[in-house]
Amino acid sequence: MGVWLKTSGLLLLSASALVACGISHDVGADAMHRVTGVIYISPVRAGPQLIGDPGRAPLANVEVRLHDQAGIKVAAVVSDAAGRFTLTAPAGSYELRAGVGKLPRCPGVAVVLPIKSAGIVEIECDSGMR
Repeated sequence: MGVWLKTSGLLLLSASALVACGISHDVGADAMHRVTGVIYISPVRAGPQLIGDPGRAPLANVEVRLHDQAGIKVAAVVSDAAGRFTLTAPAGSYELRAGVGKLPRCPGVAVVLPIKSAGIVEIECDSGMR
């Protein structure tokens, strides 16, 4: 069971937490590492947010890409019905980007692999509704 972290778009996960989840933590040059997350859209309706309304919803069927520091796409996947995605790549610094066009706007999220603490990356997309 992981802990949700959202810190200025930078997520670090521990190798020991990943081992507990069955994820390899080999730090060799050729080792592949996972980054798992959920993409959301917010707000989901115009007007004021109602009490008890989460104000956001998972965003399904969106391409999520992992880009290296040179901006080259190294991995891509489409989010599932619950907005979840998992990508693998070698150790390094990357940016997660969601490909949805002009709206919703989805800012990039920085990740460093291997991940050093338990957690799931959240990509929060702005629907443009007010």
